[in-house]
Amino acid sequence: MSVVLAPAFGADNALEKCRDIPDRDARLDCFDSLAPDKRGPGSYLSNLWKLGAGRERIGFDQLQTHRPVYVLLDRWTNNVNQAPSSPAPGHSVTTPLDLNANEVKFQLSFKSEVISHDFGGEFLGLASGRLWFAYTQQSHWQLYTPSISRPFRETDYEPELILTLGTANEGDGWKLLNIGLLHQSNGRALPASRSWNRVYAQGGWEWYRVSVLARVWARIQESPERDDNPDIKDYVGRGDALVRWDLGGEYAVSLLARHTLRVNPSRGFLQLDLTTPALFGPARGYIQMTSGYGESLIDYNFRQTTIGFGIVYREW
Repeated sequence: MSVVLAPAFGADNALEKCRDIPDRDARLDCFDSLAPDKRGPGSYLSNLWKLGAGRERIGFDQLQTHRPVYVLLDRWTNNVNQAPSSPAPGHSVTTPLDLNANEVKFQLSFKSEVISHDFGGEFLGLASGRLWFAYTQQSHWQLYTPSISRPFRETDYEPELILTLGTANEGDGWKLLNIGLLHQSNGRALPASRSWNRVYAQGGWEWYRVSVLARVWARIQESPERDDNPDIKDYVGRGDALVRWDLGGEYAVSLLARHTLRVNPSRGFLQLDLTTPALFGPARGYIQMTSGYGESLIDYNFRQTTIGFGIVYREW
């Protein structure tokens, strides 16, 4: 019996030592080290993209979250785009709209696995491949504007195909390479129609509590008569990077940055997200702040700063 009880007593002593550590981060690190079966540092991207050996295929008929799923109950902007415009002929609103600076913003996003393959070893540093179909929908709802019947100001649709190549690295460093094909449009008639198509390459890295996803893209060019927004790369940019920091205690901070990757013009977009522990069920508190160009597709060439408060069901 002493053989069985000794580890238990040792675990109790270890827990007491962790509780006695005055520094919060060091205390959390101590508890993490005692729970190797829990999701710990270095596992965020692995769980999100099903990396590593022994990962079962989830099936095309089973959905999982892709990008953040959230509702901002109140999103405020310092600059309302009352007359969206584009250099494409017939794509500029000529009569100013009567829009409110406050609105509701929400996003739905999911992905489903189409096929997967374990290489059975390492090939050029890669160990597995998975093909995903993903869909993201982001909406801006003028709920607080009864004078114009509370319309949906903008809804953007993003279907994409993603090939995820996972590395054999189980420690810090490079975790994955994503190759994607993405379409984005708002499904609206002229003069508000906006759309474009891209191919991209994205790398993923992790170091303890920090996860990084960085990508560059190339636009699939359309004929001039079909191009809703010929200058979109000079505003929305040619690449982005996402840094997520797990603060411990279920708090997380993420920073998304986009840029034109040019000196002239040098334009970009920043989005800072703060997620709190669960408030009720899976819902967690959520604060989103943005600044720059392209918060939505209709505003791709419009600069503004926004802040919103709400709930998130899955963050970055």
